[in-house]
Amino acid sequence: MTYIQDTNKICRFGEKVFNVGECIPVVGVAVSIGRIQVSYWQELIAVATIAVGSFTLLSALVLKKDEQTKEGCRKIVCLGAEQLLQGVLNTLHGYGVLIFSCATIGLGNAFLVIPHLMNKDKFGPYVRYGFLTEPNKVVTNK
Repeated sequence: MTYIQDTNKICRFGEKVFNVGECIPVVGVAVSIGRIQVSYWQELIAVATIAVGSFTLLSALVLKKDEQTKEGCRKIVCLGAEQLLQGVLNTLHGYGVLIFSCATIGLGNAFLVIPHLMNKDKFGPYVRYGFLTEPNKVVTNK
């Protein structure tokens, strides 16, 4: 399922870009608003992916398709669920940073570097992409 791995890789990179951008004083406000907007799209696409995956899985079960087809459908549903969770977390993260930025007039964003440097994967997401779709694989955020 290389397209799932590619999707996870792109999402990890995008989240790193947002995490770095939010640490820049004053600019972090605009980046937070961008993260919130992107997270809404991420949630919308996730719901559509879950719907398509569920319909396909149901069709595969009714038509008695082979196990490989059913497993592929399950992975699509898992991808949608994972993206939905990540979208919700990105929305919360975006609003949290936006409120913090507004409260500190944008200058407090420099302090956001500290938790990102404490993360094992510098500036990477704490909840890694691929935890549902690639559970047996050690996923690096590079």
